[in-house]
Amino acid sequence: MAELERDAPFSAFAGYDRSFCVLGPGAVTLLIDGAERRLGPGEWTGFAGEAQVEARLDQGPARAVNVMTLRSAAQHRVWLASGSQDAAMLVALAAGSLGAECFDPGDLLLPPFPPGLSGAFLAVQIA
Repeated sequence: MAELERDAPFSAFAGYDRSFCVLGPGAVTLLIDGAERRLGPGEWTGFAGEAQVEARLDQGPARAVNVMTLRSAAQHRVWLASGSQDAAMLVALAAGSLGAECFDPGDLLLPPFPPGLSGAFLAVQIA
């Protein structure tokens, strides 16, 4: 989880693959090796850890999720999901509840996922 409070460069992680997902409230524009990529809440992109990346906050502070795997040891995949999926973990993209359980944006949910779980999630699979 990352709290982005100002425009800034990312740290380099040579040998890693990264996925970056904006939780909100505002959008973030990434400059990845000079190419611009604007991401709104719930949108993500992937890039090599050794890439030169700079974040620009379009609408003030934002919160984001970073998924990083060592390229020589594992691979990860992220996708948008609604409810429980074949995922190693889910990250809530919006507040929600299931019975007495409540979750907020950015909360991490691990299997076994409760029956009837629904909402907007970033699903993560690592292999």
